[in-house]
Amino acid sequence: MKYNLVNKELRIFSCSVSDLTVQQVASFLEQWEHGAKIGELTLFYEKETDSLVINQDNKNYNKYLDIAESYLTLDDDELQEFSTNIPEGMKETVELLQRCRQRRKALWMLNILKYQYVKGCPGTEEYAIFEELKEKNKNEYTSPFILSDVFSYGFIEGKRAERARRRK
Repeated sequence: MKYNLVNKELRIFSCSVSDLTVQQVASFLEQWEHGAKIGELTLFYEKETDSLVINQDNKNYNKYLDIAESYLTLDDDELQEFSTNIPEGMKETVELLQRCRQRRKALWMLNILKYQYVKGCPGTEEYAIFEELKEKNKNEYTSPFILSDVFSYGFIEGKRAERARRRK
């Protein structure tokens, strides 16, 4: 893929429709309504490279670039206001930008987690708790429920550790 870097900090790139691979074109067209043309592509998010790519051939390229740069730099309060004032025709674009923000936040958290030491190895108290959580949720579609419980448990333990640190 030949993408042109537009905004390094926000990982925004541009490309021409002719720069897309056959697989990308097929994938986009497969997701759209029957009869859509690839020239209608405005922007897309590429997970593998964490890149937001805007179609530079689109007549509204600058408008989409402005929207993307604005949306990706808004804080949560501004984002709420922005989301209530979007025109109907931009909802799909804003949804894509929101998925991009969410994924980037998740990647940021995963990057932080790689520096944390592992807790919950067999034989530890945490492991016993994880096993109980697994048992509690064994008859359900468990992954989201277990992960939610584990996250909550970690949050609670973090609060307890912070309170203990303050008491000292």
